[in-house]
Amino acid sequence: MTYKDLLNFLGVKIFWCHFEDEKFGIYIDKYKIIFLSDNLTEKETINFILHETAHALNKDILTKLSSEHLKMIQEAKANQYMIHKRCEAYLSAYDNKPDSINIESFLKYFNLDVNFYELAEREFKQLLIS
Repeated sequence: MTYKDLLNFLGVKIFWCHFEDEKFGIYIDKYKIIFLSDNLTEKETINFILHETAHALNKDILTKLSSEHLKMIQEAKANQYMIHKRCEAYLSAYDNKPDSINIESFLKYFNLDVNFYELAEREFKQLLIS
């Protein structure tokens, strides 16, 4: 399923907005809308869409009364989903499962921050073992 199919399945629409010098995405469950920065590369756009659709899939709702801890948990789960999907995409280029993956090359290829290194490493280990 492509991210476009996923958006259609969830009934989520995307709106691009200008955020001054910032790369940004946010999902508003009440309206089933993802707002994205208009200055993202194609790979960054897909990264943000995958992250924000995870919030839709998980039915994440934050309010002014939500704890910072809840927000951190929801963001971590959305990041894990995005990284997992990117790891699957990366592995799909191989005919057979590789013995190892260069995590830095993976992060660079998908234009992901080095802060995702450990998460990507865990996801690849999980995917390569299964």
